Amino acid sequence: MTMMMTMLMLMLMLMVMLMVMTMTMIIIIMIVPKNN
Repeated sequence: MTMMMTMLMLMLMLMVMLMVMTMTMIIIIMIVPKNN
C-alpha cells in the first residue's frame, strides 16, 4: 500500500515538473524576441 502511494506521489511530482518546464519554455520563447 505504501509503495503505491509513493509511486503515485512520484508520478505527480514528475507531471508537475514537466508542466513547469513547458510553461517556462513557452514564457521564455514569448519574451526573448521582444527584448531583441
